[in-house]
Amino acid sequence: MTIEASAQMRQMDCGIVFVGFGAKYIAEASAAAQSFRANMPHVRIALVTDGAETPAGFDTVLRVSLSQPPFLRRYWGFYHKIHGIKASPFRVSLYVDTDIRCCQPVHELIVAALRHGLVAVHAPRKVANFFIREPSESEAHVMPEINTGVLAFNRDIIPGDFFDCWSKLYEEHVPADETRNFGDQSVFRELLSRFGINPFVLPPEYNLRVGLPAVIHGAVRLLHGRPAVGGEVVEHFVNSSRGHRIYIPNTALIVMDEVAGEWEVHRFPDASVVRRIPYLEFAKALLAI
Repeated sequence: MTIEASAQMRQMDCGIVFVGFGAKYIAEASAAAQSFRANMPHVRIALVTDGAETPAGFDTVLRVSLSQPPFLRRYWGFYHKIHGIKASPFRVSLYVDTDIRCCQPVHELIVAALRHGLVAVHAPRKVANFFIREPSESEAHVMPEINTGVLAFNRDIIPGDFFDCWSKLYEEHVPADETRNFGDQSVFRELLSRFGINPFVLPPEYNLRVGLPAVIHGAVRLLHGRPAVGGEVVEHFVNSSRGHRIYIPNTALIVMDEVAGEWEVHRFPDASVVRRIPYLEFAKALLAI
C-alpha cells in the first residue's frame, strides 16, 4: 500500500483496537502499538481500558467500567475482552491481542473486512469443542476453530447483536470450576454457526503463534505470543527467509530450496545456516527414526 493510500485510510472510519484491562496488559498494549505505529504510521490506534492513565502510542483511549460477572474470577478477563472489542470506536476495526507484534504492514486486513465483514485466522490447534458441544460434520470440516487474537470486522456487515450474542454464549458455557481451558475463543465457532457467518480466513503468516510449529511462506506479518527471547529476535528469525519453510519454535527454520532440491536448516535464534540436506536424504533420515 502506498503512503498516499495509507494516509487516505486514516481519514476513513477504521483503525486498530487493543483491549487492556489491568496495568500489565495496558503496558503490553502500549508496546505492541509501537510495532504497529512503526509499520502503519497513518492508521489510527485505540485502546479500550479500565485504567485511569493515558498510555503512550494511542490516538484514542476509551475507558469502560467493568461489571463483575456471575462466575469465577479466572474467566473474567476473557469476558471483558469481548465487551472491550465491542466498544471499538471504529466502523471497521482490526482487533489484536496485547501480545501481538506487527512485523509488516497489514492494511489488507482492514480492506478485507470492508469487503467481507469478518476476517480471521485459524487456530493452530484443531480443538473440537472446548466442552461446548460436538460440532456437526460439516462444521468440523468447513469451520475449524478460529483464533480470536486477530479479528478484523466491519460493523456495516456483521449483525448488530454479534458481540452481545458472543458474551451471552460465553456466560452460558463458562465452567463452574477453574480446571478448564476456556476462553473467549471457546464459543466463537458456535457464534459463527448461529449467525451463518463464514469469515474470510487468512493463513498463519497473519497470526503466527510463536510457541507452536507452523508451515509458512512469504513474510510473517503478525507474531502472537510472549517469547522469552523477545519478539524482535523471533521476528528476525522467522523472516530470515521468505520461501516455503517449517518453523520449529526455539529450534530451527527448515527452508525449502526448490532450485537445489535441498532443505536448508537455519539455527535458532541467529538464523545461521548450519546444514543443507537433499530432499531424498532428509526423507530417509525421517524414515529411519
